[in-house]
Amino acid sequence: MAAPSVAVLTKYTRLRAVEVALCGRLHDMVTDAALNFVARSLGLRERGEALYEHADYSVLLELATYHHRLRGKTVIERFVEKTQPAVGTDEHLVLAAMISSRFTLLRLGETEPGVGVRVEDLLFGGDFFLADLQLHTKPELGFLGGMTWPGRTIIMVSYWRSMEQLMS
Repeated sequence: MAAPSVAVLTKYTRLRAVEVALCGRLHDMVTDAALNFVARSLGLRERGEALYEHADYSVLLELATYHHRLRGKTVIERFVEKTQPAVGTDEHLVLAAMISSRFTLLRLGETEPGVGVRVEDLLFGGDFFLADLQLHTKPELGFLGGMTWPGRTIIMVSYWRSMEQLMS
């Protein structure tokens, strides 16, 4: 039997590839109106085409994909209705996790080099293992924040080395 860290990395790598492939399709469904709506909600002026060149475009795209609702449904929920992925497939697992995602604040704990880190969820309580190769392969990116998919083993995280560097 494979060591737990090997099994975690294998699953993480497989599901992360599915998530990356899905994001391209999901992002194609985000409308200009949705991007401008989320930009305004963050206090950014509408910029027309210039919005796509904005430094925070990726944040706007994620916010529009995960949280902007059109007729009561997010892009992800509309995509699931349209494509109806088979239950139990990796695509279904990732999309279900994306639908139940939430933003939270994590305290990093003990690391398992090359695999991830134990984290404590400071907003919702509990602790879990966060599999994330970026934390170990590109620590210069630092910790910025993250989005968890509750009840799942998948978590999306952005990094920043320190609060001081983030604020400078």
